[in-house]
Amino acid sequence: MRIAGDNEVKSNPILQARQATGIVEALDSRLKGNWDGSSKSVQRLETLTTISSQCGISLVDARDEDLPLVYVNETFQNITGYSSAEVLGRNCRFLQGQGTNPQHAKQLRNAVTSGQACTLTLKNYRKNDMP
Repeated sequence: MRIAGDNEVKSNPILQARQATGIVEALDSRLKGNWDGSSKSVQRLETLTTISSQCGISLVDARDEDLPLVYVNETFQNITGYSSAEVLGRNCRFLQGQGTNPQHAKQLRNAVTSGQACTLTLKNYRKNDMP
């Protein structure tokens, strides 16, 4: 998913599952307290995220009603201007601004919580308030 600027946002669980399965498994282990923090685990996570280094990637915990961010890659941080320390645990709403279509935000939120595919354009804002 790309979420900064006026970009097309794609949420397609089937296609993303192929690329993100390893990331999700590693994060699931971390959330369950099974994360061993070994250099091998960290390296695996970094390798998997490098595959999609051209796109800003953010993952939320859909089990939590507020959908907090549990992972963002370096490209996400570069695009938005926010560090992972500033965003992890927060809902993505902080990226929305005056030009964000609230109906599109609602559609995306509904797709994430229901596990459905969703393609739309969502205008979000960087840390410097630029779209």
